[in-house]
Amino acid sequence: MRDISEFNHINKTLSGNEVRILKDLYAYYHKKHYGYQKLYNSYRRKNFICNLSAGKLIISAAVAGGITLNPVVMAT
Repeated sequence: MRDISEFNHINKTLSGNEVRILKDLYAYYHKKHYGYQKLYNSYRRKNFICNLSAGKLIISAAVAGGITLNPVVMAT
């Protein structure tokens, strides 16, 4: 049984060129995943803020329309 500190996940049958290509691909897709994750989190935050403000506007319009008894304000 091998020691955990000597563990290497790279297959010994791969050439040096193949290992370099795989490492480059891993770095590229890791960076791409990180960027898409940041974009998705930003989208979720902006979507939440838009939904929250839309809800507040609808509630305030309903209250204002109810106070003034103006159906145009309530419909808008």
